[in-house]
Amino acid sequence: MLEQNLPLYRVFYTVASLGNISTAAERLFISQPAVSQTIHKLEKNIGCALFVRKPRGVELTAAGKVLYDHVETALNVLNQAETSISRGIKDGRGVLRIGTNIALCKRYLLPYLHMFLDTYPSMRIYLSFASSEKNMVVLTKHKIDVALVQNETADATMTTYSLGFLHIMFASRPSYYKSLGKLTPENLKAFLQKATLVLLQEQDSVHKALKRFLVQKNIKVKNSLELNFLDLVIDFTRLGMGIGCVNREFIEEDLAEGKLVEVPLGLEFDPVPVDFVRLNDNPSNPAMIKFRELLAQKLGKE
Repeated sequence: MLEQNLPLYRVFYTVASLGNISTAAERLFISQPAVSQTIHKLEKNIGCALFVRKPRGVELTAAGKVLYDHVETALNVLNQAETSISRGIKDGRGVLRIGTNIALCKRYLLPYLHMFLDTYPSMRIYLSFASSEKNMVVLTKHKIDVALVQNETADATMTTYSLGFLHIMFASRPSYYKSLGKLTPENLKAFLQKATLVLLQEQDSVHKALKRFLVQKNIKVKNSLELNFLDLVIDFTRLGMGIGCVNREFIEEDLAEGKLVEVPLGLEFDPVPVDFVRLNDNPSNPAMIKFRELLAQKLGKE
């Protein structure tokens, strides 16, 4: 019943407020017969008369007054909601939910959050940390507003904002590298059998590529550390726990200072794209609208 009557209530409310069908028709930009038919239909659906026709207009019946009070309350609530949303968009208030991982947060997200909150200090930010693959899943379920991911492909329902590429490499502490002996293409198998590889867990695409490489070379790695987060891979590598499969961009300072060195295993990876991703059909809250504007301004694409 509500679905049938909902479009009729605006006409009913306008007639009741003005007390005249002709004036209501002018206000609503529809014909007088259309207003009369709408009122008749609403009265039929509800099962009682809502107006008493008078020579100079109409008056509400007792039932009409009850309905009028409730419709007025409902319309006021909706108007307040619209005003609140509009004010939130204008003033920069709201909640923004972002999914990413710790490494991407440190290198890429923090500068954007700093710019965003510097402009809109009233915004609230909720961060959730998971793998890029999982963040894409929760994005499609509308549990976050935007995802910052690496090496993920967006579909036609999504908009991406590219931040560039990451480059994968192998690195270790100089002392650890030295302890394994000289590395040459001829002794790669013996070298890796002595080493400990520090990797992300098996679902990671880089891990899978490395596994294929080792199978092609007929190499079985005896020791490996498989971790949940790239930050842990980097930390364990810095501690000298093994040869880490890491992103060059995350350890540039360590390489420059000689704290870590590259280990040339002869395996090259394609550059890994890093993107902000949002859903095209996601109802944008005020915070997401403003963050989207920031991304468009800095990275292009609306």
